[in-house]
Amino acid sequence: DSFIVPRAWVQITSVEPFVGPRSGGTRIEIAGKNFGSSVDGLTVFVGEGECTELAMTQPGSLICRTPPGEGVGVTVSVVVGDYDRNLRHGPFGGHQSGHCGEESREFPFSDCRPGLSDPRWGMPLRGFTYADPPVFVSSPTLEALEDSVYMYTVAARDPDAAFEKSGVHIRALELPPWLIFDEFTSVLSGVPLRSDVAMPRSTMEPARPRKHRVVMEATDYVYVV
Repeated sequence: DSFIVPRAWVQITSVEPFVGPRSGGTRIEIAGKNFGSSVDGLTVFVGEGECTELAMTQPGSLICRTPPGEGVGVTVSVVVGDYDRNLRHGPFGGHQSGHCGEESREFPFSDCRPGLSDPRWGMPLRGFTYADPPVFVSSPTLEALEDSVYMYTVAARDPDAAFEKSGVHIRALELPPWLIFDEFTSVLSGVPLRSDVAMPRSTMEPARPRKHRVVMEATDYVYVV
């Protein structure tokens, strides 16, 4: 296919969202200048991997899906040139290219702005950061006895604690009236009373077990699970 090398320097002004899972598949939007009028002759890389399903939503705006990867502040590149040649030579092998990442802010890199994030997560970096959501690592106690103390410590792990300052914040979204959750200690506790269990059909029958719905949330201020 033929293509036209633009006269002006390809520049990237932003990448949103700036974070996504290591497995890839995040749909990102790359804003910038001098991308041309179509994706013909353009290849987008995140690090060394191709960002697939490339499309142009409007002049100066590209969308694509990230490849699997690792790293923080990974360089996002828009490369002008023959597609097969770009894949062979990588993000710096095209006739012209623009780059956004923590590696540099000087030509041919763009002084792109960092992504937007909750300040509690930490300072976002330029380019794209691979990070996974927190995961619950504790096994809940699923049985509570009438007039007995129920206690369960909820625990979640952040796979990316090495570069996130927030850690994991856990809170209760839905609890039965007899349960309380302490966000400081992450302890879920309470004492179920007679009124919290199903009543028998007659005084000769024991009380039947009753199910209660508990919904917990863990967040690192980027992901919520």
